[in-house]
Amino acid sequence: MIGPIVYLSDASETSTEQLAPVGTIRAYLDPTLGHQLLRSVKATSAITKYELCQYDAGSSETVVPSTTDKQKAIVCAGFAIASIAAGSYGWVVCSGQAYALGHSSMSAGATILSSTTAGRVDDLAVGSGESLAVLGSCVSVTGWSTAGDTITIRVSNLV
Repeated sequence: MIGPIVYLSDASETSTEQLAPVGTIRAYLDPTLGHQLLRSVKATSAITKYELCQYDAGSSETVVPSTTDKQKAIVCAGFAIASIAAGSYGWVVCSGQAYALGHSSMSAGATILSSTTAGRVDDLAVGSGESLAVLGSCVSVTGWSTAGDTITIRVSNLV
């Protein structure tokens, strides 16, 4: 039997106190982006709003900004809803639409993978054996002007 869906009322909340057991999945209805699934995380180092977070090496509890291009999706926790201070707890989007920090100019519909720039995503070509690195697809690049601007993505492969 599947229990009731638990919704968050404030997905941008961060705290030095645990908000929910690390790894807990909660639903959130964003007024702009729609239904999202969020994961509770603890940041080892500071996480900036909209950065892609990956698990620390050897951990399934603590996260840092992603550091590698074409990082396997199973290593990624999600996209930060708000900035999370080192040692604090917060929420990351692991399914649904989310805002992300881009690395370079890209177009709507592009396949999204992690970038070599920490916490950023890019529309890198997917080569042989790299399908496990796909994080989602680009939905909108409205307002894009320079690397680092916020894009809207459809997150997949992170739950």
